[in-house]
Order: sequence, then C-alpha cells, then structure tokens
Amino acid sequence: MAVRWVPDPRPTAPASKTIDPGLNLGPDLDLDALPPPAAGPSPRDHPIGAPEPEPEPEPPYLPRSLLSRGPSPQQAIDLPYPDLAPIGRFRAVLTLFIDEHGVVQRVRLDEADDTGLPPLLADAARQTFLQSAFTPGEVEGRPVRSQLRIEVEFATEDPAQTSASTRR
Repeated sequence: MAVRWVPDPRPTAPASKTIDPGLNLGPDLDLDALPPPAAGPSPRDHPIGAPEPEPEPEPPYLPRSLLSRGPSPQQAIDLPYPDLAPIGRFRAVLTLFIDEHGVVQRVRLDEADDTGLPPLLADAARQTFLQSAFTPGEVEGRPVRSQLRIEVEFATEDPAQTSASTRR
C-alpha cells in the first residue's frame, strides 16, 4: 500500500499575500472588535411546520494554494489491506478536510482508476485518515481549516500467481 500526496497544480500563496479582502486572517484581526452575534429568533418564535432557518455557514476549508504552510501528518500513515478485499491493484485520489486543530473531519473520494475503488478499500482508507492526526495548515502563522489531496494505492499479489511464478 502506498500513500502519495497529490500536488495542487495551483501555486502556493506567499505568506505575505492577502488572500481575500473579506477574509481577514492576518495578525491585525481583533476578535474583541467584532460586533456581537445578532440575536436570532427564539425557538418559541419559530412556527411549527415552518422550514428551519438556514444555519450560519462554516468557515471554508482552504485549498493548498491559499496556505502559507500545508497540513502534514504527525506520523507515518499505514493503510491496512482488509482481509476480505479483492486482490489486485487499486488507485484513488482522496481529499481530506482537516480542521484548525489537525483533526480530519471528512474524507471525500475524488477519483478512482478504471477498476474503481472497492467499498472495503474505500472504507479502510476513510477510517484510517479519520483516525490520523495532522499538523494543521496555516495562513500567515495561524492554523486554519484546509484541504489535502492525496493519492492512495492498494496492491496485493494473487497467491496463485505468486506460487506459479516461484515454480518456474
């Protein structure tokens, strides 16, 4: 089994670059100067049967190109090959969504090779990365939510082929 980090084709943002004027992540961000959250309607004000109000959007997971330092695993990550998984070679590209604390919150399967990634292998990869600890990505020295694209490859040899090749 192999894990390879898939480079983001977009260039990495320099640490001094302002990313988005509306997204102030710089050292001059004053959290105390922010206005208090607006008082929303109480649950008693919400009519029964009416659609629920839209939740506040969460901060985005930034791609590698917007980070001054990308996320990295805190230790080697070994992907297990489940006993009941089919024999062969399978490759897929995954995106990990890593929060500002280095915790993988979600794993998305982006693409798989022509044979597809069998469900047992996809689940093994997902569970392994959800349990892995990362150093979070940063923008100007501040930990932020980030995305990390990786390529995983599962490969085994067919025992019948192995014994046949050793008999030659």
